[in-house]
Amino acid sequence: MIKKILKNATIYTVEGADWEHHPVQAMAVTEDGKIRAAGSEAEILKLAEDVTEIIDLEGRTVLPGFIDSHTHVPGKSLTELFQIDLFGIADKRKTIQAICSFVESHTDFEEYFGAGFNMGMVGEQNEAPCAAWLDEICSDKPIMLRSYDLHSIWLNTKAMQLCNITKDTETPAGSRIHKDSEGNPTGLFTDCQSISLLQERYTDEQCKQAAEHYLRTMNAWGYTAINSIAPHQHLSPAIYREIQQTDKLTAHIATSLLIRHDNPEESLEKLKTLRDMINNEEIRVVTAKYLIDGVVEGNTAYLKEPYDEAAGLGKNYNAYPEWTCEKLEESFEAVLNAGFSIHCHSIGDASTSMVLDALETAQDRAERRDEGFRSTITHLQLVDSEDIPRMKALGVIAAIQPFWHFKEPGFYSTVEIPALGEERAEREYPAKSFTDAGIIITASGDFPVSPENNPFYGIKAGVIRNIYCNDKFDESITDPDDERFLLGKEERLAVPQLIEAYTINGAYQMFRENEIGSLSPGKCADYIVLDRNPLTIDVMDLDQVTVLQTVLNGNTVFRY
Repeated sequence: MIKKILKNATIYTVEGADWEHHPVQAMAVTEDGKIRAAGSEAEILKLAEDVTEIIDLEGRTVLPGFIDSHTHVPGKSLTELFQIDLFGIADKRKTIQAICSFVESHTDFEEYFGAGFNMGMVGEQNEAPCAAWLDEICSDKPIMLRSYDLHSIWLNTKAMQLCNITKDTETPAGSRIHKDSEGNPTGLFTDCQSISLLQERYTDEQCKQAAEHYLRTMNAWGYTAINSIAPHQHLSPAIYREIQQTDKLTAHIATSLLIRHDNPEESLEKLKTLRDMINNEEIRVVTAKYLIDGVVEGNTAYLKEPYDEAAGLGKNYNAYPEWTCEKLEESFEAVLNAGFSIHCHSIGDASTSMVLDALETAQDRAERRDEGFRSTITHLQLVDSEDIPRMKALGVIAAIQPFWHFKEPGFYSTVEIPALGEERAEREYPAKSFTDAGIIITASGDFPVSPENNPFYGIKAGVIRNIYCNDKFDESITDPDDERFLLGKEERLAVPQLIEAYTINGAYQMFRENEIGSLSPGKCADYIVLDRNPLTIDVMDLDQVTVLQTVLNGNTVFRY
C-alpha cells in the first residue's frame, strides 16, 4: 500500500545515463518504506487511491540520501561532549585559548584529553606544537591531544613522564617522534601506535550517547548511509546493534575493523566474529581496513621520491610503509577468501603502488565472487600517473575527500610545500584523472578529519578546487579561479559526478547498489529535500544548499 506521494518537486533519481537532465516531478513511497514509482505527476497521482498523504513540495529539489564512504564513528561527538574540542581551530592563539578555557572550567579533572588540533599550526618561531605550550597551561596534570587527522598526538611534559617517554625511547618503524636539536622529544608524536600512551575512559552510556549524537549530526547533513571505517578505539562496532534495538539507528551501516600489520590473522578472526555477531539487514560487516602509510603533515606518508630538504629530515628520507608487500599480499588474499572487501588508507605514491602490487597478486590468487572484489583505496594524496590505469584494471574504487582538494590557507604553505616541494605539492589529489580513466569514485570528509562534513561543502570543493566556504577560513574568495588557493584546476569534477560519488557509487562500494543510492522502484525510500537545486545554481553558492528534510526507509529522521 502506498503511504505517501511527493508531488510538485524536482526529483533527481540518479538512475540511468544523463539523469541530471531528466528530473521527474513525483514519487510514491509504500508503507514498508520502499519506492513504488517515480515519474510525472500525472502518472504517480494515478496511484493515489488508497494513499495516506500527498505532499506538495512546492518545486523543491529531491536527491537520494547521501552516503559517506569513509567516516570514523562517532565523528567528533566524544570530543564535543566530554573533551577539549579543537576541531576547526587553525592558529596557536585560539588553540591555547580553547585549552585554557577547558582546563579552567574542569579543575576537578585528573587528566585532560582532547582532539582536533591543526598540524599546520606554528608558534612565534615557526615551531610545531610542543610540550612547552601545554606546560604553561597545566604542568601538574597530564594533557593528551589528538590532531584533527587522528595521526598525531601532542603531550605535555607530565604526560610524557607518565608514559615513560624519554630521549632514549625507540622510534617505531613508520613512526616519528619529533625531537629538538639535542634529541629530546618535543611532545609531538606521529603514527606512534605502538608507544604506550594514556588511555581515555568512557562509560558504555557515554559511548552510546556519542554514537546517537553522531547519527543525528550526519542525518542533518543529509546522510542516510555510512561506511564506518575503524571506529574510535573506545567504541565497539557492537554499539550499532544496541542502538538498533532502541529504534535509534537512523542510517544504513557498513562497518569494518582494522587489520593490524603485527597480527593480521588475529585481526581477521575478530572481523569474522563481528560479522557473526551483528550482521543483519541494516548493519553489514563487509570491510577490512588497512593502514598502509601515515600522513604528509607528520612526514610518515610513504613516498617514491624523498621528502623535500625543507622538511629537515635529510636528503634521502621517504618514510616507511606499515607493511611489507609480501605480508600484505598474504593478508589481502586471506581477507578476500573470507568474503570481505579491502579498504586501504594510502597517502603517498609509493604506498599506493605497493597496494596495487599486492592487490594484483591477491586478487589473482583469491577465489572470485560474482560481485567482484571492489577493493578501495582512500585519500590518494599523491598518485603516480602510471598507477591510474592499474587502478582501473584491478577494479579499484577511489574513495576521495574533496574537502582537501585545494590549497588550504596556512596549512599548504607551512606543511605541504616544505614536505613535498612546490612542484609535487601542485600535483596533490587527482580526481578528474580517476573519472577520465573510468575509475569509480566515492566521496567523504573522513569525518572528523573534516569537522564540517556537509556534503555540499565537499561537492563545491571538488568542483572549484578552491576555498569552499568563506565563513570557515581566515581567507575568502569571490572567484573560483582565484589562484591563491586553487589546486590543480585540470582536476575539477562536475556537480553530477560528485552527486553520484555521494549516492549510487557509495552504494556500490557498500555492495548495496540494488537497495540504496538511487530513487528507483523497489529501493529503500532514502531521500533528502533541499531548499535549492545544486545542479542549476551558481557553483559558488553550493555551500549555501540546505537540507530541509532527511528520510530513511520512508521515515523522516531530520527536519530543518
